[in-house]
Amino acid sequence: MTTMFTSHAHREGKWWVVQNDQAPGAISQVSRIELAAGAQREAIAFVAETVVDDVAVVIRMERPS
Repeated sequence: MTTMFTSHAHREGKWWVVQNDQAPGAISQVSRIELAAGAQREAIAFVAETVVDDVAVVIRMERPS
């Protein structure tokens, strides 16, 4: 059974930092936003102690302030 998660991404220099809402310990750092969903799926699966195939994630990009 697939569970949907939501993560937020923001820029820090040349990196995107992505953190999950439901599992705040799932934090990823990627160089391209296209890599964020895959990195977050792995991080969420690790923190939530589930398999990657059961994780779906939506990435929300935050606007710079």
